[in-house]
Amino acid sequence: MRALIDSLLNNYHVPPLLFAIRQIKSKKVRVCIDGKQRLTSIYKFMTNEIPYVDYSSGEPVEYYFGPPPVENANLEAMRRTQHNTERRYLSREIIEQFNAHEIVCAEYTDLNEDDEYKIFLRIQLGVSLTAAEKLRANNTPIAKVCNALTAEYTQLEEVLPKRGSANVFQTIAQILCVLKSGRNGFKVPPYQLQVFIGSSEAVSQELIDATGQVLRKLISIIQKPNCVAVFLKHPTDGSKCIWKRIELLCFAIYLYKCNKTRSVEMLAEDCRQMRAYLHQRTQHMYAGKENLQIGLEWIETKLRENELEELDEFSDEHYELYESDNDAVQAPVSKRSKRVVPALARRGGKSSGKGRR
Repeated sequence: MRALIDSLLNNYHVPPLLFAIRQIKSKKVRVCIDGKQRLTSIYKFMTNEIPYVDYSSGEPVEYYFGPPPVENANLEAMRRTQHNTERRYLSREIIEQFNAHEIVCAEYTDLNEDDEYKIFLRIQLGVSLTAAEKLRANNTPIAKVCNALTAEYTQLEEVLPKRGSANVFQTIAQILCVLKSGRNGFKVPPYQLQVFIGSSEAVSQELIDATGQVLRKLISIIQKPNCVAVFLKHPTDGSKCIWKRIELLCFAIYLYKCNKTRSVEMLAEDCRQMRAYLHQRTQHMYAGKENLQIGLEWIETKLRENELEELDEFSDEHYELYESDNDAVQAPVSKRSKRVVPALARRGGKSSGKGRR
């Protein structure tokens, strides 16, 4: 139900409603063949029975359609007293936008009940696309890059909560977005990720290389039988606990900044330590700014321990987001390696190295 409301508010395509026109007691009556659940969802949302859940901040925030009419004010006050919560409502502008949304309706006449049933069955033969599959349906420069990387790193699906090449594509797109957009990459809801993938902007070779570097390191850990468990088990008690998106993206940043000479076993242990750090400091693994900051704390500390450069572009409170990947900057040079990175943010300083043993 709530997914439909999200589609309407984000101007996604909603399948048509199908009606059969019947003559009942000299009156024309529309009988819904397909779309009853959609109509019910819209009705319940507009009567404040179900909320719209906004994930744009990284955490779920519920918004109801609008303040109740005067005659229901007492019921609303009673609900507020019982639950000790204040409801959030959509702005007037969004309400008007929702009210103005049009849904295609198709009407059939002279259908008997058998015909209606046959039409219903034929409609149900179709399978709805998942969000990842819709994302992959794009044919933009960014989508082509993600498809090429998906074909090369299919083994990534072994450590994802959902299997399938479409989910590998979605994960790679998110990593690409994070490396390009920094902090903003963690707050990308499905609609905005679709906008990112649907953009006609070309992808710089530096960004493609950086994403490929991260994926190669991930695959090298997956291919080690004694290392792959760091993605699939709880970091402290060893129980089944596949990593969440926030953990994957934080580790992707770390892999991007990490020295290439670090062994696979050491990287796997780094992942276990990072996951343990996150699990100790947060109860909900949302891909939001609070959990991002926790992940960055660990990354900065670990980079100092490894004598690597500090993660300046991601840890700045107000980092600078470049408009184009062409604005590449020279990365700080570590003691062991030199490389050019895609445009992420300002140049960082070297670690002082104090406190090393």
